[in-house]
Amino acid sequence: MLLMGRLRDAISRINPHVPAEAQEEAVRRVIRTETPNLLENNRRFHRMLVDGIDVEYQADGRTVHDKVWLVDFANEDNNDWLAVNQYTVIEDKHNRRPDVVLFVNGLPLVVIELKNAADENATTKKAFDQLQTYKLQLPTLMTYNVCLVASDGITARIGTLTSGWDRFMPWRTTDGQEIASKGKPELDVLIQGVFEKSRFLDLIQHFIVFEVDAGKIIRHPKMQNPTVVVINDRNDLDDQLFTTFAGCHELLRQKPTHADDRDAVQELLKVASGGVVFTTLQKFAPDSGETYPELSGRRNIVVIADEAHRSQYGHHARARKTGEISYGFSMYWSDGTQSLAC
Repeated sequence: MLLMGRLRDAISRINPHVPAEAQEEAVRRVIRTETPNLLENNRRFHRMLVDGIDVEYQADGRTVHDKVWLVDFANEDNNDWLAVNQYTVIEDKHNRRPDVVLFVNGLPLVVIELKNAADENATTKKAFDQLQTYKLQLPTLMTYNVCLVASDGITARIGTLTSGWDRFMPWRTTDGQEIASKGKPELDVLIQGVFEKSRFLDLIQHFIVFEVDAGKIIRHPKMQNPTVVVINDRNDLDDQLFTTFAGCHELLRQKPTHADDRDAVQELLKVASGGVVFTTLQKFAPDSGETYPELSGRRNIVVIADEAHRSQYGHHARARKTGEISYGFSMYWSDGTQSLAC
């Protein structure tokens, strides 16, 4: 499944300071399948891919603890890039030929299944179904997978090993700035948008999460241990997102907390740094006749709003029958983010 010559050459090129014996130990670790479970093997490989492989060796009479890197994330051109059409894989008497396999340093990171756009029965959904067959019949190939692409040649969807059909999604932009026009083939947009080299490496390193364990914000050196505040306008969404982030606490390097009322929001944001706080937009509404206080003057607070489009109205004041002046949630949202000084 691996292109061993390319893998060894890449490891040697990326890790020239590591002795050959330690490099070969890293190769053995990549090849070794430790469990019969595909998803667990995939998770373990992804940790090696992103965090490097721990090795030790003797140098100058002492034991050196080091890492072997499978990919050079800092220099895209220091990697070996290869796309193979009709790549034949034989595993446990199954002979399959995925349409396109993308290799980075000899590692089969992407499988693309294409159907004929001229055949009305050859749909993107059937391409997705074929990918599910590969998962069952070619688990060794799929151990190294970071994403899957299904397409009928025009429409295209991208997902992961654990994504159901409802989670395979189109990619809407080639440059991250403008949404592609509806007339442009989705497959072209996806390929240009996802597989530009530096962007693809960024996606691998920072945007793939295993819930049994988002990444880039926490790791960014300029953020200096930021506080992340996740705001939405419904309790069920709040609970859903909290559960998702809680499942990713190893990547976040901290466990998220719930702010159940206005006082809790203020207390949780008084910390000097760090923390992941979940709350609803309604908790930024001040008590009658009060101005919502500034919560923090720090600049390393990241605010993420889910379903914010439902709460963008209501900046104008309106008088209630009681004589009180009230605003819509949009005003609370605006005031809330300003009170976070970010």
